[in-house]
Amino acid sequence: MPLQPLSCVRSNGIKPGCCVIANYVRSRFCKRAFEMPILTLKLSAQAHIQNTSVLAQALTALSHRVLHKRSDVTSVVLQRIAQEDWWVGGEVSEQVFAQLDIRITQGTNTEEEKAAFIAQAYALLSEYLDNGQVLHATSYISVQELPATDWGYGGLTQQQRRVQQTTL
Repeated sequence: MPLQPLSCVRSNGIKPGCCVIANYVRSRFCKRAFEMPILTLKLSAQAHIQNTSVLAQALTALSHRVLHKRSDVTSVVLQRIAQEDWWVGGEVSEQVFAQLDIRITQGTNTEEEKAAFIAQAYALLSEYLDNGQVLHATSYISVQELPATDWGYGGLTQQQRRVQQTTL
């Protein structure tokens, strides 16, 4: 059985204001301490973005609003892919393509939240295209869940942060 802060557990279940993350009972306040994402946006080189800095800020805000991730530890990486290096259906195309991947800690979001993020991120990327460009339908967005033991920042895994938070 996972560790459970006594303030969150009652004999008849979990106290209101507490939640379960990956079978780990936490107060909502403590939950935020180890929520961090990394977003990697790959764009075909022919994509004209109005302002990449503002787009990065908008993606950070979206991950905070929809997935409840901490903005202060959110990283956004933008990579441009040459037209001749992006194939769809075995063909190179002049259309605009994107691939957005967000890595989050496993079990920290519901299916509904992840689906909402995917829909809203696609709309957001389309909104930031310039010169009447249209994002191709085969542009992919993925929410990749990683076990808390398999990633982190500042030299600590997310699991280590959870344990530290519990012992404080």
